[in-house]
Order: sequence, then C-alpha cells, then structure tokens
Amino acid sequence: MADIKELIRRNVEIEGLLKVLLERGSLDARSLLAEKFTEYQAMFNELLAEPTPEAAREVAHEGAALEAEAQQTEVKDQEAVSVEEEDETDAATAAIERGEEEEKEEREEREVREPEKEAQEEPKREEPEVKEEPVAPAAPAKPRKANTALLKAFTLNDKFRFIRDIFNGSEGEFTDTLNVLADMENAAEATDYLLNDMMLDGENPDVADFLAIVCRAMPQ
Repeated sequence: MADIKELIRRNVEIEGLLKVLLERGSLDARSLLAEKFTEYQAMFNELLAEPTPEAAREVAHEGAALEAEAQQTEVKDQEAVSVEEEDETDAATAAIERGEEEEKEEREEREVREPEKEAQEEPKREEPEVKEEPVAPAAPAKPRKANTALLKAFTLNDKFRFIRDIFNGSEGEFTDTLNVLADMENAAEATDYLLNDMMLDGENPDVADFLAIVCRAMPQ
C-alpha cells in the first residue's frame, strides 16, 4: 500500500521547489523538481491503482452482466448482417447513379459560365510588397552564481551526521537541498525554506546545528 504520509511530505517539498523556481528560475531547482515530481507521480499512481473490496466486487458483477449482454447481441447482429448488406448494396448503386447525373449537370453549367467569366475579369493590380524589419532578440538574463561557500561549509563528519539524522540516510537529498539553498539570496530565505517548505523541526538539536551552519555561510 502506498505511504500517504510520504506522499504528503513530498508534496510539501515540491511546493517549496516551485516557490524557488518562481522567484529565481534556478536550474538546480528545476532539475530537482523534475526528479521529485517523477517519484511523487509514481507513488500517487500506485495509491490510486489500489482497488477497494467494493470496487472489485462491482467490477466482477459488471463483467458478468456485460458478457451476458454480449452473447445476446451477437445473435441479433448476425441476423441483421444479411439485411444490412443488401441495403448497403442498393444504397451504393443509387449513390453512384445520382453522382453521375449531378456531375453531368455540373459540367454543362461550367461550360456555359466560363466564357462569361473570362469576358468580365479585369487585370489585377499588384499590391506593393511590405518588408518586415527584423527585430533584435532580447538578451538572455544572466543567471546568479550559486553560493559556493555554502557547498564547502560542511565537514565530512557534519555531512555524515546530517545525512543520517535529518535526511533519512539519503546523500542525494542532502546534496539536492544544499544546491537549492545555494541559489537563495540570504539566510532568512533559507531558514524559511527549511522550516516551512521542508517542515524540519527547528527544536531538534540536529536541525538547529544544520541551520546554524547554513546561516553562517549565507548573506544575512
């Protein structure tokens, strides 16, 4: 069964990444968002694919009813085939005859109209050609450099500790979080993201130490 609590946590992470992407257009945030959304979508589809007992019984009942109805209609369809084939043959023959008659009448009318049309046509005046001046493309915005000091602020022991105690043993989540924080402008924005978007517990000593290192490495 899909873990609904995990779905809620990932939904909050995606919301936080969308805020970062809206405010700064970070390439790291965009890449991380795509990865998180793919995992979230797979878990969400797994949850929706789990049938309830009532739904399973209803599907079985509907399947039996449809099978019985199909057997009844199959006999009726076979009886109607021969009649329909005869009707279609007659209809096709009549349509061909009508088409030949209409084509003949149309050809005769066209032969009468064409000489009159040629006599009434006047030479068309050529419109002056309007040249469109090329528009210079807008210069692309320069991306802001990431905070490399933050990426180097953690010792090897710090890294192992926080991966184990905060990021559930996932080095990938630890690295992705640092890449997102490195694109933020100041320590206040980083703190808001960690506590409100990622829903880390600020009273947890490990989280408090992690925040302290992040804030020291970022503009105040």
